[in-house]
Amino acid sequence: MKTISGYLSVVTFLAGCLYVLIHRGPSAFNNQMDTVLTILSVLGVAFAVCSRISYFIILGVSFNLILAGFALLLHIGEGFGS
Repeated sequence: MKTISGYLSVVTFLAGCLYVLIHRGPSAFNNQMDTVLTILSVLGVAFAVCSRISYFIILGVSFNLILAGFALLLHIGEGFGS
């Protein structure tokens, strides 16, 4: 079970990257993208911590914090387009 949650933490990062690549562009709804990336990031960190394997904790937390940082940048940059 520890290994599965470790892999799930990496899969949530990959799902977030795939979501950004699919929904990118000027017509993308940034509030929805921000929410989805935040939820995926929180789930990824939770899966990484539940794995209790140091490799998956370091890898999963760092990848998902990058995803959370990107969601934060999206949230900050919402008003600049107008």
